Amino acid sequence: AEHFPDLDLVMLDLPGHGHSAHLGAGADYNLLVTMNAILDVADALGWERFAVLGHSMGAGIGSILAASLPHRVTRLVAIDNVHVILTASGVARRDTLDAFRFLMSAGNVPLVVAGLDVARQIFADDVELAHRSIILKLPLWEPGEPAQRLIRALARGMGMEEPDHLAEPAFAERIWRTSGGVTGNFKRILHWSGKVARRHDRRFVTQDDITEALQLFTPYSPE
Repeated sequence: AEHFPDLDLVMLDLPGHGHSAHLGAGADYNLLVTMNAILDVADALGWERFAVLGHSMGAGIGSILAASLPHRVTRLVAIDNVHVILTASGVARRDTLDAFRFLMSAGNVPLVVAGLDVARQIFADDVELAHRSIILKLPLWEPGEPAQRLIRALARGMGMEEPDHLAEPAFAERIWRTSGGVTGNFKRILHWSGKVARRHDRRFVTQDDITEALQLFTPYSPE
């Protein structure tokens, strides 16, 4: 943010995430509720039109918001969101690419695509998508201090207990090695490790929690 002093930048904790309160009992955390929460904030700020930048789930929500209300979204930056879908085959890939074409043509929303090589290449190989979007390669995180900073920031943003504990070298090296340096993998490892710890009535994540968490999902491959 310090590089854009003239930019009005607001970072949201969506309902039930980070420091935002949970919804009432029986409430549904669906995409419509989340999109309305974003629009409520924009309306409160007096923003008739605005750009959206989102990572992972936030990128998916931003994509749907831009497609649904192109008259309000001026630009979309989607980071680390569609890797799995784009690298799938058949209907999933076709529908996803068609949705992006709609965003950039009918919706007239410029798109910045930042992701791993394999997802980036799919956009680059499609003439229409390549012409209408800015395609960036996300670098992989390096071990040591860079990975520790990321883990600390993610753990804090996710409201995890003692984020500095998770950024200690023994934890950070294992999380980095398992993640392959992929941003989304760091978040998934922390998310699932935290869930495992809570299942065992623990506040702090242990190495055993990480081991158990890695059995619950498959990290994205950087290749």
